[in-house]
Amino acid sequence: MKFRQNDIIFILGAGASVDAGIPTSFRMIKELEKLLEDNQEWKPYKKLYNYIKSTIYQGDGINDLFDSRVTYNIERLVSTLSELEKNERHVLFPFISGWNHILIERAGGNFKNITHLKQKIVGRLKEKWILLGNYEKANTTKRTILSSLRPGIYRGSDLLYLHCNRFLDGRVRFF
Repeated sequence: MKFRQNDIIFILGAGASVDAGIPTSFRMIKELEKLLEDNQEWKPYKKLYNYIKSTIYQGDGINDLFDSRVTYNIERLVSTLSELEKNERHVLFPFISGWNHILIERAGGNFKNITHLKQKIVGRLKEKWILLGNYEKANTTKRTILSSLRPGIYRGSDLLYLHCNRFLDGRVRFF
């Protein structure tokens, strides 16, 4: 299956997607970390990734969230990259005295490394992680959910993330 530039991606909760061959968000993070460690095309982004991941954990720790209470997954990572990518265009930028010097160093001029890393991750999502290649392996209930989404799953103007427990409470997150 080919994707076009403005295609939509739906990432379903593990209950609906794992049987269809889509890795969990946790598994996607592990695969991403392996790419950053071993793949020459991904290695230039390893220090930036490590900085962003550790800063997310630090922010949660400041708010008394530790261990399993920290929500670190592919959607939070891409969402964070999307917000950082705005750089001086971010609505909060006038309120910030300055970006952390480590972030500036690792993000590159105009935060281009953030944009490139995000593009690589989103590309991986589209090309490898969310294809419904094992659709027939999903049980009947899960196939019903997936089949209702299949006709329009890859159309639209933004990358769309729908997580089952967030979707059920009516919230949809765009990034």
